[in-house]
Amino acid sequence: FDIYGGIRLTFGQFAFDFGGIYYWYPNETQLFYADPLLLSVSPTNFGFGQFTVKDTDFWEVYGKLTWTPIDWLAIGPYVYYSPNWLGTGAPGTYAGGTVKVTMPTAWFPSDWGAYVSGEAAHYWLGNFSAFGVPFDLPDYTYWNIGAGITYKIFTFDIRYHDTDLSRQQCFLLTGDVSGVARGESKWCDATII
Repeated sequence: FDIYGGIRLTFGQFAFDFGGIYYWYPNETQLFYADPLLLSVSPTNFGFGQFTVKDTDFWEVYGKLTWTPIDWLAIGPYVYYSPNWLGTGAPGTYAGGTVKVTMPTAWFPSDWGAYVSGEAAHYWLGNFSAFGVPFDLPDYTYWNIGAGITYKIFTFDIRYHDTDLSRQQCFLLTGDVSGVARGESKWCDATII
């Protein structure tokens, strides 16, 4: 669940959004390594070490700006900060921006529309310290590009997503249990949604 609150202000072409978000993940199950070779995990603690943190709930603050210099173009820089990203003890700063180009309404029948948009951002993550011995979490860049068709309140959006994370870095950040034996995860590979 995401619980958020904020303040939104608009001055002509500029819309500001400042606030905070609390990410609450109820009924989490902490996982532990289940064998001395650290090749499998279990919700039972066999004494081989923790695989995931006990509680990944966390909060962050953010600031966003949407600048609409002309009615068909929106540019949106933003920054988010958390002192304890996903309960790891690591601070996290996420900064980036979006660009959206809306097609002229005259090109479409009534109630229809279309747009193209993209986003690029970077995550700076600090040291994971939840298990005592700290280690550096990998920073990474994320981007997406896509297009959408709108009809009244409905939107169909197709988008290419990618990061610069290796599969080993992805495993370190996600805790993908399917990658325990190999120490890598495909969850951060390029995809179309």
